[in-house]
Amino acid sequence: MFVSPRVSATPAQLPKGTELIEVIPPRENAIDALAVGTLLNTFSMGSLFSLEIAGDNNSRRFLVRGTPEGVAHIRRQLQATYDQVSFRTLANEEDPARPSNLPTACAQLTLSRPAYLPVRTYEDGDFLEADPVKG
Repeated sequence: MFVSPRVSATPAQLPKGTELIEVIPPRENAIDALAVGTLLNTFSMGSLFSLEIAGDNNSRRFLVRGTPEGVAHIRRQLQATYDQVSFRTLANEEDPARPSNLPTACAQLTLSRPAYLPVRTYEDGDFLEADPVKG
């Protein structure tokens, strides 16, 4: 499956009343591909949310943005899968998507094939060396 980025000069903003949290994954874990696939399937609950990766020259961060109910649901699902994961609520001034005078690049990934096809098929053991959520 191919993912096509759609690049824009300014990040899209979700409506007022959204919540933004930083996901701080554990350093080590033994999560297999089946557990990660199941985790991603539990996120879709009909609520508007986004999973974001933000970075600068000092760090990279995993963020969840959405309605308070949607963020709480995703938080519970992450906690159930990665028992040592921690979270930090970000204030508006800490939001990496806020408008600024600094150069900014963002992309919205859209599927180039039907959504019912897998983005990637994983096998058990794939994440032992290269977990995409590992900090």
